[in-house]
Amino acid sequence: MQNVIKCLLVVVIFLISNGCEDEVSNSYSFDSNLITMIIADNANLSKLNAANKRTELHDMLLKEGPFTQLAPSDDAFNIDVKTTGLNRLTKIMQYHVLNGVYDFEKIPFQFNQEIYSYTKGKMFVTKWVKDLDTIITINGAIVTPIMKDANNGKIQIINRLLEPYLFDYLSDAISNEYDITLFNHVIEKVPAIKNLLQKNGAYTVYAPNNAAMVKYGFSTLEIINQKPVAELEKLLKYHTVPDRRFVYDYILTTSTPGNANVKTTETMLNGDNLGVTLKFDSGKGLYQKITLLGIRNNTETNLIRENVLAGNGVLHIIDQVLLN
Repeated sequence: MQNVIKCLLVVVIFLISNGCEDEVSNSYSFDSNLITMIIADNANLSKLNAANKRTELHDMLLKEGPFTQLAPSDDAFNIDVKTTGLNRLTKIMQYHVLNGVYDFEKIPFQFNQEIYSYTKGKMFVTKWVKDLDTIITINGAIVTPIMKDANNGKIQIINRLLEPYLFDYLSDAISNEYDITLFNHVIEKVPAIKNLLQKNGAYTVYAPNNAAMVKYGFSTLEIINQKPVAELEKLLKYHTVPDRRFVYDYILTTSTPGNANVKTTETMLNGDNLGVTLKFDSGKGLYQKITLLGIRNNTETNLIRENVLAGNGVLHIIDQVLLN
């Protein structure tokens, strides 16, 4: 009997000691200066906190790291954290975490420098001088001066929620959008352009939505099929930029007075110019949006969706066909 009691005591002591070790090894979970804890304690990051809690990020950002959390403020969230599908939400939140500590102030002055999330999602960082300020953007979203060091990395506030890209090529990204099926059919009819959008490189496509194509006269697949390939190719080239262009790139590269709309131009794939107007928001005191004006358009074209990233470029969806 005494031997049995001794064995039981050994087991109890072993379990207690293991429990103590676990408590010590997990003590970082109670460190108030870890990324997760800082986010939870910040009222302006409540949506980020809720999103991380619904996904693996909440627990991961309690670990040693180091990590850099790209943190959209509550105003920047354009999705409902509670109702967005868990798979999509997880991919979005994973895209906002980088391995290591990133000091964006120390990157070179250059456009669209590639970096990667911890799940290898590609994104593009630009650092440029605008008037007297140094501006840094990620996928066209502004990296604000607000940042916080944590014991397991850094939190960097950004002004827009980033959407991870789903497709390596713009051709696939375009075919995935239900609202630009007519424009996509035009691309299918012009192999030279479709092949171009399936290549590595950098392109920007301004794709008119279906309503705009109907208004232009391309209301059915049959009508498009009857058009000469040369005509369709001309249209596509005037909707494609042979470079990567996020909306804020135009604002960074254009001199602005700070209190009025400003006009600039973009050179399209066919060599013709496209008018671009930087819209000044007097309420917010800054430039955030652009409109487009084709050579033969009478009214400005608006962006319905912007900065849809693909591996080889950017897609913007517009409400009018551009005419040259």
